[in-house]
Amino acid sequence: MNRSIYILLLSVFLVSCYQKSEIEVSREIRNLEFQRSADSLVFKNYAEDENANIRILTADAIAKIGNPIHLSILQKLLQDKDPRVIKKSFFAIGQLPNQDSLLLSYLSDNKFKAHQKDIIRALGRSESDNVLKFLLDNIESFPDSLKPAIIEAITFTAPKNFKSHKIRKYLSHENTDISGTAAYYYSRHPLRSAIASLIEANIAPATLWDKYRLKALQEALNKYKIQYLDSTLHDSLKDRLITDLRNNSLSWQHLLYELSIIQQYQDSLSFKIIGGFLTHTNPHLRLAAIKAIAQFDTISANSILLQVYQDADWTDKGHIILAMAKENPERIYSIIQQNLDKGHTYFKQLLLKSLAKINNRMSIRQLRQFLLVPNIRLNLTAFDELSKKGYIGYSQTKKFLLSGDGALTTVAANWIVNHPQFARFEDIHTAYTSFSEAKDIETLVSLLQAMRFVASEESYRFFQEIYSNTTSSVIAKEIGESLTAANISVPERIDAKFDLFVPEDIIIQSEPIDITIETTGGSIDIELYPDVAPATVSNFLYLTQKGFYDNIIFHRVVSDFVVQAGDPRGDGWGGPGYVIPCEYSDLSFERGTIGMATSGKDTGGSQFFICHSEQPHLNGRYTIFGKVREGMEVVDSIGIEDKIIKIIIQN
Repeated sequence: MNRSIYILLLSVFLVSCYQKSEIEVSREIRNLEFQRSADSLVFKNYAEDENANIRILTADAIAKIGNPIHLSILQKLLQDKDPRVIKKSFFAIGQLPNQDSLLLSYLSDNKFKAHQKDIIRALGRSESDNVLKFLLDNIESFPDSLKPAIIEAITFTAPKNFKSHKIRKYLSHENTDISGTAAYYYSRHPLRSAIASLIEANIAPATLWDKYRLKALQEALNKYKIQYLDSTLHDSLKDRLITDLRNNSLSWQHLLYELSIIQQYQDSLSFKIIGGFLTHTNPHLRLAAIKAIAQFDTISANSILLQVYQDADWTDKGHIILAMAKENPERIYSIIQQNLDKGHTYFKQLLLKSLAKINNRMSIRQLRQFLLVPNIRLNLTAFDELSKKGYIGYSQTKKFLLSGDGALTTVAANWIVNHPQFARFEDIHTAYTSFSEAKDIETLVSLLQAMRFVASEESYRFFQEIYSNTTSSVIAKEIGESLTAANISVPERIDAKFDLFVPEDIIIQSEPIDITIETTGGSIDIELYPDVAPATVSNFLYLTQKGFYDNIIFHRVVSDFVVQAGDPRGDGWGGPGYVIPCEYSDLSFERGTIGMATSGKDTGGSQFFICHSEQPHLNGRYTIFGKVREGMEVVDSIGIEDKIIKIIIQN
């Protein structure tokens, strides 16, 4: 063989031997992502890789970092021939701050016509008034195929109390996706003038869109009351509710909103129908029925609630007491005295809320005593209820502020924000030095917000010192806003550090990992997605193998929203002692989706939630890392204080 040919073949062989596998390259990209790399060129070679999967992963990593310094790489990826790369790149641009003008320019670019829906969804993550105005002004000019995405984007970009009549006409649109998305809009932005249109909307019964229609009606009618309806609408709505609630054949989420609506009719038939749900097997419907029956100001309502109370579980007992506290204070006060040393902690929290509702000298005095008991959950409830009534002063707030407990300090700092005349540099500074950025981000941010009201040279020097040394982008952002508001220049932090925990052995694989969560109410089979959120899944399994989740309670349950667990304290303020990187993706939060609970970007740890139903407003804002395969009936039955017995890794 010719020597030169031999050398050439040998060189090709050696290069092929050292060529990195896709998994090895994936690990490199993931590591840069976890490090939150701020090097503008670090992804350049990956974006030019001949393997489309690597290019997709590059856009995905930039989306999770969320730093606009990588925008030029995404713009390069938008020229890709693979539509999957372009789709992921638009999602990533939507995760970067202040890219509204750029996205709007892409929306009108014919070259990206096939990706208009992706661009609209990216715009939906904006908080810009300009985007909201553009979408409202131009919705008619877009084809019907894009209108659901536009209405959803308007829903997300509109501020909380936003009111617009421009969406109302779409409730009667012949395209049910359009009318349904319009109902979803009003479920988050209730409007009195939309009530009639919601009742008459072109939405098929028993569908997801129908549930949003009912939720929108519930929100609007709770605010504006049913007497505003004309007789025809009044009667047609009532007939529909009676039929559905008598048959009891719809999903419990549908029935939940129908119970809330029908109680407003305040007649004997509605009372009877609601009463039938007081012993329902679904805890969410029982709670809705308790609240609805309590709205009937009659002797019969008190009588039936007290009758149900006798055989109810501790959670229902607590809600019955709370529901009756205002209308029957003497009887309820007596019941509270008999039960203060009984039941679980959540039951006692409901008793404290009931004492606040009674709101007389004896009940408030008793409520104050729970500021001192050795139970932080009860301390927090007592402080919150007394604060709402205006019965908390700075002396008690200072005790919580300097307690060294993150939850107590945070509520104290928030109290100062609402009572800025009590902001004291020395106290806030002392409290701040008691906590760690590695695990107390939310507490530190609340203290920084309270420190704003000190507004002195001393506090500004404190801000500047923390800004120079912080390892947290969240802290840096908060301080930057404070200094800017005080007209103090802030140096740019291009190379911001990050103090995030990432397990040593990150799982990089496309196959799901099966686990079973054994709870006091039954088993939940779940598949985890290491290909979507490798750091989150790896951390979850790391904690599981340590037994971290054994005997932890579900500390948060919100009907037709989520059940949440993973806090060893049980009050929503606990975690593993570190924070992990968020891994936002373009997956959607559906019924059974598992998400990581956070208080801001890159502040997750151990707390997770399972969705009762679709939650579009969470998309792209929380990490999705799995989904329930079997056992949603168990998820539906979970209440606060129910426990995770253990988690079993199946493969």
